[in-house]
Amino acid sequence: MKKGILISLILCLLVSTCQKNQKEDNIMSYHKELQFLKSYVDVIELSDSTGTSKLIAVPAWQGRVMTSTADGDNGLSFGWINHELIASGELQEHINVFGGEDRFWMGPEGGQFSIFFKGQDPFDLEHWQVPPVIDTESYNVIEQHQDRVVFGQHFHLVNYSGSELDGDIKREVKLMSDVEIAGILDIDIPEDTLKIGYVSINTITNTGENPWTKETGLLSVWILGMFTPSPNTTVVIPFNEGEEQELGPIVNDTYFGKVPDSRMKIKDGFVFFKGDGLHRSKIGLSPQRSKPILGSYDANDRVLTIVTYTKPANVTDYVNSMWNLQENPFSGDVVNSYNDGPPEPGAKPLGPFYELETSSPAAALSPGESLTHENWTFHFQGSEEDLDKISRKCLGVSLETIKAALEMATEVPVESKEPGRLTVEGADLRGHDIFNAETGEKVGMLSNTNSTAELPAGIYNVTVGNTTWKSIEVIGGETTVLRPGWLEVKNASFRGHMVLDAETEEEHGQISSLASYLTLMPGDYKVSFGSLFWDIKIEEGKTLTLNPGTVTVDGASYRGHTIKTKSGKNVGYVSNTASTITLPPGDYTIEVGGKIIPFTLKENQHLTFEEKNAAN
Repeated sequence: MKKGILISLILCLLVSTCQKNQKEDNIMSYHKELQFLKSYVDVIELSDSTGTSKLIAVPAWQGRVMTSTADGDNGLSFGWINHELIASGELQEHINVFGGEDRFWMGPEGGQFSIFFKGQDPFDLEHWQVPPVIDTESYNVIEQHQDRVVFGQHFHLVNYSGSELDGDIKREVKLMSDVEIAGILDIDIPEDTLKIGYVSINTITNTGENPWTKETGLLSVWILGMFTPSPNTTVVIPFNEGEEQELGPIVNDTYFGKVPDSRMKIKDGFVFFKGDGLHRSKIGLSPQRSKPILGSYDANDRVLTIVTYTKPANVTDYVNSMWNLQENPFSGDVVNSYNDGPPEPGAKPLGPFYELETSSPAAALSPGESLTHENWTFHFQGSEEDLDKISRKCLGVSLETIKAALEMATEVPVESKEPGRLTVEGADLRGHDIFNAETGEKVGMLSNTNSTAELPAGIYNVTVGNTTWKSIEVIGGETTVLRPGWLEVKNASFRGHMVLDAETEEEHGQISSLASYLTLMPGDYKVSFGSLFWDIKIEEGKTLTLNPGTVTVDGASYRGHTIKTKSGKNVGYVSNTASTITLPPGDYTIEVGGKIIPFTLKENQHLTFEEKNAAN
């Protein structure tokens, strides 16, 4: 990500980003992400023959790979997805950060040949604009198969210098077999290791009448992968060692201000960089320094990610995306890594997420000529012993070295040693336990009688019902406010109504006539009414009120009176021991006095039937 994305575009991610145990907290399961995306956009799912390796691509968002898994529907979802932006259904002004672990962009972003700024405009956020062809335009589906899909689109761009560039984009996404993964990486994959590999093949073609030249400006293919961070994720970038006089600086780490030493280490031919989503920073390596491979290791979930890409030999012209007029506009980076975090003290991060990015050389193309950039992404899950073998073979470094490189770099970016405050608006009666996100230690509790806690600056997890709101930053001298949503059920039954997760059906609590309010994390749920469910969406800081109706039978029989839906499904019954039932609006039938009586129940309506001949 580039520095133009500031507070006005920052969105709060309400999904877990530091899972300790996937089976205990499956918020980020692949299947759940698939169902979420299907609710808002058309998707294409690719799968291998066993259904173990899967990925999701979205034509409306430039054919980007939103996420993937190495373990079928219930496996871990690897890509970061911006749930809040997608669920809002609204487009942002400068950029729409939908997420995705392989998305197509083009450079340069800054400089005299920028395609993100109009000529003579200052290089600032107000004038920065992502071109629609890499932000909001849908791509056409040219081919679709079980394990691959091909997208296409045309573009017309005018760069900062006024040069017009017309071209076609062709983007193929293909899953790889186990044999292909082993062959491309030249490894033996341990038997119990979960794995997925896929490639995006990205081609741009000059369809205009004029050649693309250094004098008028060149384009590049730029692939960015957004992944879920954790406190123990480290990015690893091997580099070519040598003297700076010959190869230039090892790394550019000044995109958003110099990266603190505790967050980046250079040692023995490797750059180690924090991927924890806690400190906004970015690094890049030049063509002289970069190798055609980089990766990351998440020690929390034991996930090793490897990215490889096409890097032509002896090519040094790469577009420069720095936000200024440049002395050398073709001295840009080949690989980059971005770590998200608050852009300023007290502000929310964009995700959080971290990125692995690769770029093609500058495309000096005559009319009809093309440039192709291929980007491979691999994820491995398994024992550290097995993953260590893959890391040593592919990246040239052990997992112990990766984990130890930044083990002291666990600071939280705070400006003060003062304690901060954490509060939950509308805290419920059950209370909310507070845990230190790194140690798992319980450090406090919030409730409706004590909704604010004073805490040392740091990262915390807070329970909300049966779920956990994770990676909450408390900043010294400031108050962090959590705004869950609330559910109210009018006319609630004394028997109670279960509130279940819409996807996993995990119970998040109950509402009854004795406790008609429930605090919930924003998300999709369903509320039980007998054997029926009422689907709902809880939004941050808002109360959703359900107004079901009631059905009563005066003189109800001890045998009971069955209520069914119009289609004949049994809903529940009333009897002399419970003569009233609460139901969602709809069409029903009830058996009273030996007759089947159809009726329509409206919101907050109270219907009464009489059983005259009941033997009570």
